[in-house]
Amino acid sequence: MYDEYDKELRAKYPMLYTDIECTSCGKLMALSNAIRKDYQYLCFTCNWREEMPEEKFCLTCPNIIEDERDFCPSCGPINDAEKKTPEMESFLNKVAGSMFGRTRDEANKNKVCVMCGNDASKFTDLLSEKEYKISHLCQSCQDKTFHSE
Repeated sequence: MYDEYDKELRAKYPMLYTDIECTSCGKLMALSNAIRKDYQYLCFTCNWREEMPEEKFCLTCPNIIEDERDFCPSCGPINDAEKKTPEMESFLNKVAGSMFGRTRDEANKNKVCVMCGNDASKFTDLLSEKEYKISHLCQSCQDKTFHSE
């Protein structure tokens, strides 16, 4: 019965059931759940973050981080992905150097992409900025690597 009702609603109001991507984080949501602001569609979490810019938010959930140790009550330490052992950093630098001709440390120091060598100072969202701290990939290389179409 629910499926029939859902089909009727989709037929009657097709725009409400159109999936759309959040302009900020890329999360897929129903158009009826999107918040439209300045010609952009935002999910609830991204809209909330824009409404409260002075607050520090966890990058993976909508929690506000009040702890000076950057600890999210739901996700735990929020900077763990950026911290690697010296042995792992050394290994990743060797691999990046042999694959791309530049180490991760060089890329980070010069704020360039480890893969292509282009500028890595502009990102489309907070998640992409965090990903740069982990992988040292610019926005363009992140899009090519993670958003296959």
